[in-house]
Amino acid sequence: MCKIFADCSGFCTFFRNVCTLLDRGHSRRLSPDDEDHILALRKEHPTMPVTVFYEHLIEQGEIPENHISYFTIYRLLKKYNLVGKEILPMPERKRFAYDQINELWQGRL
Repeated sequence: MCKIFADCSGFCTFFRNVCTLLDRGHSRRLSPDDEDHILALRKEHPTMPVTVFYEHLIEQGEIPENHISYFTIYRLLKKYNLVGKEILPMPERKRFAYDQINELWQGRL
């Protein structure tokens, strides 16, 4: 057995200190009210890329800077399929219609 992990209490203290440093005292988890509010704002701006939407939330004061990460917002939007490009409308294409004349000929048998 390794001498470093022989004393479990020392390892637990070390692990707790590392978690405290990584967390920095801020809860990165969104409350249900915050989630609903962010989803409602996203539905107002569905075509905006997520990076721009995240910056928009910070600029408008909806979320404090460095409190909620970009990836938290991204995971929330991905969970509700609000990420990605919206399908662009296809131009209308009529049957038997071509751009140039004499590209299509029809005949009766």
